Amino acid sequence: MTDEIRTTRHLFLGGVAYRATENDIRAAVEAEGIAVSGVRLGIDHDTGRSRGFAFVDVDDARPLADLITMLTGVLICDRACRVEMVNEKPPRSDRASYGHRPIQGARVPEPRNDVDSRQQRRRKERYERPWRDGD
Repeated sequence: MTDEIRTTRHLFLGGVAYRATENDIRAAVEAEGIAVSGVRLGIDHDTGRSRGFAFVDVDDARPLADLITMLTGVLICDRACRVEMVNEKPPRSDRASYGHRPIQGARVPEPRNDVDSRQQRRRKERYERPWRDGD
């Protein structure tokens, strides 16, 4: 038994017909001989209708450029679509400590002990002054 290493790749399909469903997209991609592990159709939240694009998770070992070439111009509901590679975003683990990380590019000021001690000395003097009674 041979162990094939399969990686899931994400492709963007643009220009998809508004009436196309996830099943239509899956059938069109699988008709080209490409294994599909998932389809996500872009849906407008207000109307619930398609926005004309989809993301397809392809489970195929062929080079990505070959997959894009094979799928570009495929007819889905009588409309040719364009295919692009999806740029993967890095994991968002840096957002776990929101508000506690320095802003990139900003200079972190050094503590100014001389100013702080001067202010503290003035406050101390103010409260240690003898109070004058109305002479």
